[in-house]
This record gives sequence, C-alpha cells and structure tokens, in this order.
Amino acid sequence: MDIYEFSLREKFTVSQISKLLGDILDIPLEFIGSQTEYFSRCMQPDTLLMGIDIVYQATGYRTFINVVLTDDIDDQRFIETSCLLASTLKTDVAIGDLSDTNGFPGIFIKIDSSLQIQRGYERYDDNGNFDLDLVAIPMSLNDYLLMLSS
Repeated sequence: MDIYEFSLREKFTVSQISKLLGDILDIPLEFIGSQTEYFSRCMQPDTLLMGIDIVYQATGYRTFINVVLTDDIDDQRFIETSCLLASTLKTDVAIGDLSDTNGFPGIFIKIDSSLQIQRGYERYDDNGNFDLDLVAIPMSLNDYLLMLSS
C-alpha cells in the first residue's frame, strides 16, 4: 500500500477522477471509494483497491488528489499516470520531482497536456493555495525519463 499525490490546474469532480484513474490503473469502479471507506474496509471481504480524497482550492492548482493504492506503482507508472491525467483532462498536473533533488523539499514538476515537463518550486498565496514558480526550460517526457534513469 502506498499514497500518491497529484495536483491539477483545473477543477474536476471525484467521479471524473475516480473513473479516469480506474481506467488508467485497470481498477473497476466498484473497487474505488474514499480513503475513509478504503481504510474501514481494508480487513473486510469487500476490500477496496483504491481510496481517493480530493481537496479543492480557489486558485492555482485547484484539484489536489490524494490516492491510496493497495498495489504500489513504480516511478515510471506514476509518471505515466500523471501524463495520462494531463493529456486526457487537458490540464496541467503537478507532482513531486522524482529526480535527485539533493534533499531539497518543495521541488515539483509540471506536466502539461502536450506532455512537456517543467520544474518548479512550490508557492502558496496568502490563503494557502498551492501553485508553482517554474524555473527551468520545458523538456520532453523522454528527456525527463532519461534523466531519471541516469
């Protein structure tokens, strides 16, 4: 079991996200619920495979998705899932930078709907809304994956 986080630029409903993540990760909707449902049923015969909680904010990345999965996914699959969210929903997706960041917290990557990747630092406005200050030139998905493998 592990937890994965995605931030989406636009606002999407729990049902939209549940269906899409279920399709991407090959998990039928009847095995997806909230995280509360997931943990309350984890020792039951009708165990869920995915628990999703969503937090909305007014500006910046408006949909924060927190996902718990029974079966862990590796970094490559996490990036592929993020890319499918970005391209299918036609929105930017921010995830933690998976490359070696020398222990510095708050470094993210933004994946846009054309699958260009750009690094940035987390930023919060006076109301606590999350956004990114982009600091690097965009790179292709292949270049980012190549960087991860080296």
